[in-house]
Amino acid sequence: MKKLTVFLAALAMTVSACGSDSASGVKAPTALMAVALQGGAHLTWKDNSDNEASFMVQRMMGTSAWADIATLTFNMT
Repeated sequence: MKKLTVFLAALAMTVSACGSDSASGVKAPTALMAVALQGGAHLTWKDNSDNEASFMVQRMMGTSAWADIATLTFNMT
């Protein structure tokens, strides 16, 4: 699993491309952008792999641990 992280004020977000196994050669997403919305955020990123199984979206607020907030299927918009 490879991660790309962007920080928005006190909210940190990360998107990970996940392959079916550690030898899958999944490339990390890049150009993660986040636009704050009331009650959330709109995320976009560049998908650099054609073999990912899913994307995991995680967040960290302050100094808390990373928490999974969504798992998205590959090529989802």
